[in-house]
Amino acid sequence: MNLMYGNTNFIWWVGVVEDRNDPQKLGRCRVRIFGYNVEDLQVLATEDLPWALPLQPITSAATSGVGTTPLGPVEGSWVIGWYLDGEEKQQPIMMGTFAGVPPTQAETEANKIANQAAAGLVQQTSKGNLIHDGANTPLYKTNLGSITNAIANVVSNYDIVGTQGLNPNNPTNDPTKSLNNPAVNNATGFEDPNKVYPKTDYLGKPDTNKLATGDTTAPIFAAKNKERRLNIPTALGGDNWDEPEYAYAAKYPYNHVIETEAGHIIEIDDTPNGERLHIYHKAGTYIEIDVNGSIAQKVKGDEFKIVENNDSLYVNGAYNLTIGSVSKIYIQNNADIEVDGNLNIVSHAQTTVQSAGDITVAGDNIVISGKSSIDMITNGPINIQGSDITLDAGSGAFVAKAAQDAVLQSGAGSVVSINGGTELLLNGDVIKENMGAISPVVSILPTIK
Repeated sequence: MNLMYGNTNFIWWVGVVEDRNDPQKLGRCRVRIFGYNVEDLQVLATEDLPWALPLQPITSAATSGVGTTPLGPVEGSWVIGWYLDGEEKQQPIMMGTFAGVPPTQAETEANKIANQAAAGLVQQTSKGNLIHDGANTPLYKTNLGSITNAIANVVSNYDIVGTQGLNPNNPTNDPTKSLNNPAVNNATGFEDPNKVYPKTDYLGKPDTNKLATGDTTAPIFAAKNKERRLNIPTALGGDNWDEPEYAYAAKYPYNHVIETEAGHIIEIDDTPNGERLHIYHKAGTYIEIDVNGSIAQKVKGDEFKIVENNDSLYVNGAYNLTIGSVSKIYIQNNADIEVDGNLNIVSHAQTTVQSAGDITVAGDNIVISGKSSIDMITNGPINIQGSDITLDAGSGAFVAKAAQDAVLQSGAGSVVSINGGTELLLNGDVIKENMGAISPVVSILPTIK
């Protein structure tokens, strides 16, 4: 039969996705359509349903990988669309999904029938009463035009009139011959065959994401509170700080939420006086920008950052960096550190400063202090220069030792004083003097040769 698209009857449909594992990976789904496909999986199995192609928005190129990936519906999603081939009903097109309020477990069957009756999917009398079969089960409208001959042969054993499904005027009196009898087949369609959706925490609640409705029972609240870090210390006894709280203050209908099956979340929140952006990974990594423009960021795993060119950071206020483990800084070129104020470097263990070249320490006053000892060791000379130099041993001994010559020299016209408390000892194989006039003080010394 030759068909010209647009020259056929436009037929709307509503159905439930039962399979989304499209072998062609085009985003197609197998959809069981109310009024056209029977519920009984023994009559019409999921794998025998035609693939419904997703309609993409005009903002998606939908070619050569350019555009939006046409994935979204899951098993159990309700979708709406039309048949591209009109009366043939073999080329369904999905236009969109719509939410509802999944009933609680106790209300599942009753609400299911009531909702389907309200949608005109269950056969009713002219007065609106549901038509039941012999097992007191509501009869669903079916359409056999798209069912294969093999399935039609199975269906022909039941009470059927044309393509209108079970005969509403003459329901069977044999419960075993009812397509709707659970005793015949407990496996039914129009639901998620994997029993994942609807999720139990959404039963009796809107399918709209909880974060969009202001429902704080969403799992993310407990997850963030459990993992929140408190009392993070800062250097030199500074004030501790806490990881900011979840800045959620959303009100319906302002929070635009995207959540994946795994639990990844994106929030674009336009709530008045609570506007924010939030990206959350199921592992707990997130970045959140609150109403004031403040950013809270947390990485639960490792973080790697590579900048192939220049990188600049400016902090107008205070900057605190606390590292909970070993830290290494490797600069493969020159480095400059400039501080306009005081600079404090404190180590609670050993400190080593090492250079392959010269080390210069300059300042107005330089103090080197050691609680136990100070060692100055070099393979070359040590030069100490200053306008005045004082070597003070305090209450201990002072020893100046040289393996070769030792020279103690003062400028012309100056005095060299060597004072001893009780004794002044000069020891040597030969002690010589070349002082010119001898002070009377020296006269008490032994004869100097």
